[in-house]
Amino acid sequence: MVFLVEADELSPPIGMINLEVTSVAAGLGFSWGAGWLSFQGKEYPLIVEGADLSAVGISTMTARGEVYHLTQAADIEGSFVKTDAGIAVARGIKGCVAKNEKGVVINLRATQKGLCLNLGIGSFNIKIQ
Repeated sequence: MVFLVEADELSPPIGMINLEVTSVAAGLGFSWGAGWLSFQGKEYPLIVEGADLSAVGISTMTARGEVYHLTQAADIEGSFVKTDAGIAVARGIKGCVAKNEKGVVINLRATQKGLCLNLGIGSFNIKIQ
């Protein structure tokens, strides 16, 4: 399932998210990490796991972004789908917009260390610890 996100859907942000993720890939990539959701004056610890199709490389990523359409903290949990294609060599900056089945949208900007190439659709799951 792929969600399309229009630019006008992204105002105003209701929360912030910070993630630290490690990725290893050889055709199918796997990612894991942790982070924090800042929402309504509280911090929620997160666990992140994901997969990328047609990915190759090893990298670590620090991502920050805005969260939209969140009515309660538990709505951040679920499977997020993103569509992007990119390459980061040594230290690159990437971004993506992803949406889960509850309508929550995350607009991420990431700084990546290492070599990683991905082409196409990826997804990731977020859970509150």
